[in-house]
Amino acid sequence: MRFPDFQFDRVSFWFGFVAATFFWWLLSSIRPMLPRLREQIRQAMQAFKQRNLAGAEEYLLRETLRRAQRMHLAASLFALDEIVITPRLVAPPPRVRPDSSDSTAVPIAAQVLPYLPDWPELTSPLGAPTITLAQAIQRGSPIAIIGQPGSGKTVALAHLAAQIARPAPQDDDPAQARWLPLYLHVLDLDITLAEGVDPLDNLRRSVIHLASVIAQPQITRFFQTVFESQMSKTWKPILLLDGLDELPPEDLQLASRYLRALLYHHPEIQAVVTAPAYYVDGLTRAGFVPLGIASWTTAQRVDFLDRWGSLWVNQFLPEIKKMVPDPDIDPLLINNWMLSEIGSESPLEWTLKVWSAYAGDLNAPGAGHLLETYVQRHLAMSYREPVDKLARKLVTRGAASMNFDEMEEILSNMSISEPLSALTTAGDDIDAALVTSTVKKKKDKFSKKAVIVSQGERIIGILMNAGLLVRHTAGKMRFISPVVLGYLSGPRLSPEEIGALTSRLEWAAGEQSLRFVAACNPQAAWITPLLQAGTAPLYHGLLTAARWLPDVPATAEWRSYLMRQLVTLIQNESVPAGVRARCAAAIIVSRDPSSAKLFRQLLTARTPVIRRIAAMACGALGLTAALNDMLGLLADPDVSVRNTACLSIGALPGELALNTIVEILMQSDEELRQTAAETLSQRMIDGHELLVEASSSDDLLVRRAAVAGLVQIREDWARQHLEKIAIEDKQWIVRSSASQALITFDQPNPFVPQPLPAPSECPWLINFASRQGLGILPNKPATDVLLSALKSGAPEEQLAALEYLRNEADDGVIGVIYNSLYGGQAELHEPALLAIWWIALTGVKLPAPTQFGLG
Repeated sequence: MRFPDFQFDRVSFWFGFVAATFFWWLLSSIRPMLPRLREQIRQAMQAFKQRNLAGAEEYLLRETLRRAQRMHLAASLFALDEIVITPRLVAPPPRVRPDSSDSTAVPIAAQVLPYLPDWPELTSPLGAPTITLAQAIQRGSPIAIIGQPGSGKTVALAHLAAQIARPAPQDDDPAQARWLPLYLHVLDLDITLAEGVDPLDNLRRSVIHLASVIAQPQITRFFQTVFESQMSKTWKPILLLDGLDELPPEDLQLASRYLRALLYHHPEIQAVVTAPAYYVDGLTRAGFVPLGIASWTTAQRVDFLDRWGSLWVNQFLPEIKKMVPDPDIDPLLINNWMLSEIGSESPLEWTLKVWSAYAGDLNAPGAGHLLETYVQRHLAMSYREPVDKLARKLVTRGAASMNFDEMEEILSNMSISEPLSALTTAGDDIDAALVTSTVKKKKDKFSKKAVIVSQGERIIGILMNAGLLVRHTAGKMRFISPVVLGYLSGPRLSPEEIGALTSRLEWAAGEQSLRFVAACNPQAAWITPLLQAGTAPLYHGLLTAARWLPDVPATAEWRSYLMRQLVTLIQNESVPAGVRARCAAAIIVSRDPSSAKLFRQLLTARTPVIRRIAAMACGALGLTAALNDMLGLLADPDVSVRNTACLSIGALPGELALNTIVEILMQSDEELRQTAAETLSQRMIDGHELLVEASSSDDLLVRRAAVAGLVQIREDWARQHLEKIAIEDKQWIVRSSASQALITFDQPNPFVPQPLPAPSECPWLINFASRQGLGILPNKPATDVLLSALKSGAPEEQLAALEYLRNEADDGVIGVIYNSLYGGQAELHEPALLAIWWIALTGVKLPAPTQFGLG
């Protein structure tokens, strides 16, 4: 077939040929670069997304920092950063690793002082190891901060939130993931679980709800981006959840189930919560490690006093002088007077005490008087009765909060001595935004005109402005602290209501109510069942009642009975040493004038355990009069008694005790020298300087001991000084000690908790099971193998088995642990007691040891 119209255009042909050749050559040239180009495009898109969301991140960090600065009792006066004493946690015993040859040196204090996370008042003043909350989260374990109400748990969480929320230093590695704080109170979080719904949705809604309306859309996108897989390396979300320690047991169980579900579905979330001292429900099964908050030492109380005085002089005294030309306030005299008043007060009590001293309304010692002054400072007496009744209703209902509308109705229906005006203005002491949920508000909340406000709304506004009430989402209202709630409600409780609360000692608000009931009704028969001694092994009721002793009149009959019970337990050889130490801590907290004489007498007891406990108590009490008595213990035949006496002497105030420690460093045996050096490492003001001087001593043993003290300080200057010793010291043994100390600096802190591997992934347990002819299946309990390890394993395997078995609540398991607790292996007694305490935290009712023929 012919195509008469067909023409072959050579120019077009060759142009197309060249173009096609060039295209395929170009494609073959850039093909190797395509993966890198795609990655660059992906990174560019990710960077673009991050820049778009940078505003949301900045907003969250700024709001976290702002809220954290107000989460303390004196927020109306100072920001948190201005007044905070860095909170510290009682360091848990280091993890036992039978499968590891690494041996990390443990301070002598950790070897001889008992681990008392629930009664730190005995060992904290003696230099028991502590860690900061920022250190506690380094290895990824969820943390539950436990402690008594007023011990500083909320402040510890706020301090961590503020640390995370501050702008990162410029030299930080930009490729390193950044903490993203999700800082909430549990009352701002919906803890209900719905089938098929991701628990993260509840958390997302709570975070978004707390943001401003303008920022909410951007926060929504940012929150979704954080949890996308490709963005998981940019941010590390950390949930900082306050308020679990305020919940009644029923609500705590719901919160615990929610947190377990959240961390199961989103293990990338690090979690830190505040929890009650005696009950954490199922948090431990979710991997949470309960860490007790350390009590303040004398040095920390002095530091707080100095900070308050400086802030008061600089910020308030000039304003006071404008109103009163010659105010009767001499900060120097106040500080000198307060230094003589330092005792075992909790951070809350010491704050109230210092505040009252500077405000000039300190009437009498004791928590009750301090709280009364605090309440009267903010609340007129005419409002007091309805507020007390409101607190009572909350406690008797067993609730942590109440809806705003219900609270307003209750307060409005109560009569007060001075009726309130029905009219107020938007600039009055009632925040008009408080009443937007009620029908009584007739004007726009931003209007300057008068609005109609009920009596209840007016009182709520006053309480919020005073800081006594706190508002949360969905109109929930709560009192600022279980201590305040208990103080207001306790004196008004009926006998029937008191009896109901005695079975709910794990609820902080109920327990605090009973505390103040005991203070104002010392002859009550309701307390007798709590004082019965037949509650081995932990004596929970007895020790809980002992917490109330500082507020109870000395004439109360049950006070004397309780003190005798505590002394009897201390001297009872069948009671575990850790329980006896808790009884000694209870006597210290009681502030009983006879305690000094008691512990001085016990210094000469026949049993080494009692001598150790007595020495610890004398040091914690600061009994300088007992210095000569404790000097005799430095020659005690029991090495743990000698070391404990040295630590206790170091806790005593004054130059004489300090000179004694220096003398021990210079002249004692090698182990006591090391103990003295570690004691000096705890004294930041003068001890550190003395260690530096000792490191250049002519005595070889002194220099070597100084190295042991310097390594405990863990600061840059101490590291630099050790580097100098490792190079310049004239004796190789000192240089070697310094070199080993520098290696310790680079090792992970042994006291930082870390998650337990699953039994099927634990090398030592697998080896033990194979030796026994047993097997361990993935995702299956290994209880039988662990019990076998506890009964017949090597000492390290027994200790490691207890770390797993403490998560079991079976009576059979508890019985085997009881055998370790009361058995002949002394090295298992304290670890077994820790395991029993851990089990009791979950709410399990422990069987009596007598049920197993023990105790």
